[in-house]
Amino acid sequence: CAKSGLSVRFQSYEMSGIELTQRGAAAEHSIDYGRLKKYRMTQEEHNGFAEYLNEARDWKFVIDTEMVGIEAIAARCRLEKRKSGLDVLVVDHLHLMPRKGVNEVAELDDITACLKRLAMELQIHVLLVAQLNRATEKQADKRPSLADLRGSGGIEQNANLVLMPYREGYYDSEAPQETAELIIAKNRDGERGVLDLVWQGQYQRFCEYEYYS
Repeated sequence: CAKSGLSVRFQSYEMSGIELTQRGAAAEHSIDYGRLKKYRMTQEEHNGFAEYLNEARDWKFVIDTEMVGIEAIAARCRLEKRKSGLDVLVVDHLHLMPRKGVNEVAELDDITACLKRLAMELQIHVLLVAQLNRATEKQADKRPSLADLRGSGGIEQNANLVLMPYREGYYDSEAPQETAELIIAKNRDGERGVLDLVWQGQYQRFCEYEYYS
């Protein structure tokens, strides 16, 4: 989104800004992520990484790794929208967001409702990452469904679109590791279904199946 010219705010509770930059560079310039993490890149990969950093300097892309709650996120988004514009908010992820810890279900419902209102108020897109229940791993068919969203019916209720990536190879080492699916579990304004994807783990990215077949 930032590459296409949109203003993006990334609220990360999971990874540092350095880790996000490394993953972005690996995906964008086909840099082997294992070599990048160990600083053993080829000269071509070094050049690609430098090129990525130069490109990113022109992006409207803010990474915030402070452990703040929904109220602070909303306040920062309103300020950014007013001062410089904001198109997309990414939150990674819902279950790591600070909360009081009194009632997980009620608090997660409240967070998703607040993000929904924030999206409507500021006319922005909100991409919220959420975890699945551990019970999914015990199922014969491990493809996730809306019922597998962890701890809150508010995720399903408030989301316009629910996307669930799935790789059989994640659960079965004998299965093809590059095959993947993107399950469109909910689509308020369109059809549901499944898209075939290709997973390139060395570059930390999913790709369109038709392009790489």
